[in-house]
Amino acid sequence: MNSQLLAPLSSIQQDGLWSLGVSNYQPVRDLRALCENFYPRGFDRIVWDDGGLNKVSLSAIYNSLQDHIIPPPWLSFVWNKFKVSKFAFTTWLVMKERLLTKDRMQSFQMNVNLDCLLCGIDCESHQHLYCACSYTRTILRACPLAVSSSWLDICAGRPLTSVADPARTHIAYLYISATFYHVWTERNSRMHSPGHLSQPTLIIQRIQDTMRNRLFSCETFTKAARLDSALHSFIF
Repeated sequence: MNSQLLAPLSSIQQDGLWSLGVSNYQPVRDLRALCENFYPRGFDRIVWDDGGLNKVSLSAIYNSLQDHIIPPPWLSFVWNKFKVSKFAFTTWLVMKERLLTKDRMQSFQMNVNLDCLLCGIDCESHQHLYCACSYTRTILRACPLAVSSSWLDICAGRPLTSVADPARTHIAYLYISATFYHVWTERNSRMHSPGHLSQPTLIIQRIQDTMRNRLFSCETFTKAARLDSALHSFIF
């Protein structure tokens, strides 16, 4: 019996039967027991996943090994077709509740004043900062489509209270993600630079300027606008 590590299967076959030697080495004995009622025939073929795959490839093996996780309902909202990477990333952190808001700072035993830096009314948390804060709501009211004030709706991937065609919906998604980014930037500026204060109207203007630059340089938007010229007036 060929004992080399990369010995071919043919090295343990002879005249259509197994030729497994007479060794008393336990792994060889186990192999003989496994092959006792199994006879080699036909041609070898590579199988994976109990033969469930007719064609084996690296991608098929990878897909069968990886965990099949159900995507979150807010996925298309965060990674919308007109996304700006830094806006989308910040929004992703918001949806995962991973920004270092004051309530989280307190949970890490940091001594902080919990008052919201933007409105000064309530405890700063993800839910307050992006749904209940009057500063944020003022900015969101300038969105082309009405935005829900319910944190549950936003987490469920339903940030809009009205239904529109895909192009307008994703433009609104872009506005919301830009708002989330600029709200967090403003909050950090006030946190680290006492006396800093940007009015909501200034933030709205920044968002609208950024959106125009993004959309007018986006091929997807350009194609949609050719079919629907009213999209240009939809953008402020």
